[in-house]
Amino acid sequence: MFSHAFRNALNPLINFGVAQVIYLMGIIVMLDTVFSFRGVGLTLVNAVRNEDTNFIMIVPMLTGITISLCMLAADIMIALIDPRVRYGKG
Repeated sequence: MFSHAFRNALNPLINFGVAQVIYLMGIIVMLDTVFSFRGVGLTLVNAVRNEDTNFIMIVPMLTGITISLCMLAADIMIALIDPRVRYGKG
């Protein structure tokens, strides 16, 4: 039962894990600002205050790239784990 149920149970766990990583990326901005940690969140808030448009545009772009890479990694892991999911063969 473990070998049959485990593979089917991994699909939602992988998707949930990726969603949690994306959620934590959003929380970083708030935690950096509230607790004054020197991180991307506090730097982003200071850039908004100083009207540094280049940095303000780069952070969402890097966040989007990171989210896309996380989703791609999740899709690849699901394709490797679940034999029913295959990409590219019609």
